[in-house]
Amino acid sequence: MILEKNKIKSSKEINKYNHIDIKNQSGITIVALVITIIILIILAGISIGSITNDNGIINQATTAKNNVQYQQWSEQIDTAIIDAESKHVNPTIDDVIQELKNKGIISNDDQVNKTTGEITTNDPQCTIDGKLDDYL
Repeated sequence: MILEKNKIKSSKEINKYNHIDIKNQSGITIVALVITIIILIILAGISIGSITNDNGIINQATTAKNNVQYQQWSEQIDTAIIDAESKHVNPTIDDVIQELKNKGIISNDDQVNKTTGEITTNDPQCTIDGKLDDYL
């Protein structure tokens, strides 16, 4: 009988300790959850800042897109100038302007400044200098 009492007492103590351990574990879990949320908020703030600031990813992508469009228009203008030179022995600026219109780079003569050689392309509007310097 003494042994049975000790066994019962021991099992009660075990249950008592297990119950205390469960409470402590749930408290640690809540603290870990709060720390994790704080870290995620800090990382989100850093990420949003790196995307939207002046030198962020969005601005860099916009700049790269504009550079690609500029290069594409520049190559099309070079092709039109080469075509004008292949059609005429000594092409004038008017010959080059006509070829730019034929290629769809410009719509009218006003898009070319005949004193500076500046070309304003069609959609999207892009201004390119220096391509017509030989014809001014």
